[in-house]
Amino acid sequence: MVAGAAGVIACAALFFLGALVYQRLFPSSLPALIGIVLVFGGAGLYAGWLAGTMAFSAVRGDA
Repeated sequence: MVAGAAGVIACAALFFLGALVYQRLFPSSLPALIGIVLVFGGAGLYAGWLAGTMAFSAVRGDA
């Protein structure tokens, strides 16, 4: 549960950062939207996986 929450928070943070970049720099460009979704989406998925793995390892311990 903790690992899933950490993953969702990390992924959402990068998604909202990408949305902010799109809103400020490219307000109505479809190619820019696709690029930002690919870059920040991929980074968000990786960050979510990484945060989830670290949280899972921390909660599980050395059992």
